[in-house]
Amino acid sequence: MSFRLTRSLALVLTLSLLAGCGRSNRESRHQSHRGKISSRESRNSSYQSRQRANDDRRRGSHDRRSRDKRSDSRRSTERRSDAVAVPESLPEQRRTTARRQDRSDRVLLTSEREKPLSPSSAHEISHDDFRTLIQNQSALIIDARGPEQFAEGHVRGAINVPAGEMEDYAASKLQNVDRSQPIVLYCSSQTCHASEMVYEYLVGQGFTNMRVYSPGWLVLKSARDML
Repeated sequence: MSFRLTRSLALVLTLSLLAGCGRSNRESRHQSHRGKISSRESRNSSYQSRQRANDDRRRGSHDRRSRDKRSDSRRSTERRSDAVAVPESLPEQRRTTARRQDRSDRVLLTSEREKPLSPSSAHEISHDDFRTLIQNQSALIIDARGPEQFAEGHVRGAINVPAGEMEDYAASKLQNVDRSQPIVLYCSSQTCHASEMVYEYLVGQGFTNMRVYSPGWLVLKSARDML
């Protein structure tokens, strides 16, 4: 009887111990599970914090780019405004416009005279008469071509008065010439009207005894006795 009672008590104690161990294991597992959940929540919170920080950086970068674009747009608008602003040196601009208009007028004058001069023109001179004047040295010969062309070759005794700079050249080279002095002018050919331009200018300066050799240097360069 005593032996059975002892075995029963031992069994009860064993079961109690096993039950206590089971509860302890369950609590331990429960605590471990809570720890894992807490760790996972901590990781999620850290990830969310990093994500928010990244979002903030991206928004900040986007805002900076937007500000830069607006600033570039304002600078571009200011540059365009400066480009269309009225220049301060207005008198200089007017002088430049006047010079361009003068060149345009000269081109127009040349285009309007593209027809060769008529041989019956009152101020024409023949080739033979021109040769006689050169041989006798009885006339002032004016080459109305440019300085470079004049340097390459010209009639014997001729002086250079380029049509594009005739005012300056005439003032320096014809200042002391008698207004009744015989003068013969020539340029490149019949389609070149530089000699006519100089002729008209000198008429306005009071010269009265002038002739134009219209065939020009195209013919004269082959006349060895006139060079």
